[in-house]
Amino acid sequence: MLAEAFREGRLTADPAFDELLASDSPAAQAYKMAAAIMKMARQQILLESKLEIHEVRLDDYAQRLETVEATMGDPDRYISNAQASRISQAVKAVAMEFSKQSGRNEYGGVYGQLYRKFEIASYRELPASKYEDAMSWLSEWYQQLTDSDLPF
Repeated sequence: MLAEAFREGRLTADPAFDELLASDSPAAQAYKMAAAIMKMARQQILLESKLEIHEVRLDDYAQRLETVEATMGDPDRYISNAQASRISQAVKAVAMEFSKQSGRNEYGGVYGQLYRKFEIASYRELPASKYEDAMSWLSEWYQQLTDSDLPF
């Protein structure tokens, strides 16, 4: 930066040039405007650089926040893997008992009822806020079929 200022003659004191700049001639005005534009362009470049750095950090923070929310139970997030496993076990228990009574394979039917009731396309898409409702519903169904609680 110092070398640049030296090359441009900004470090040498030239009183005659300073006096000429003080005049209000068109050339002096153009020089002052050009200098101001260069200063503004330099500031713009520095601001854009800082903005880019902050955008990258913000994207990183957003990704980290999304991970934390998914883990900590944001109500709009899906159930955890452990919860999905328990839902799957409950569905299988209900389907097995239902299949014994009907004589048919009822796994698809139980999953279908779960999907319709909770308006989801997959049990893994169940919102975390509805997990307890789903488990209660499956537990009640199992109790109706067996007169006992879910085995897990």
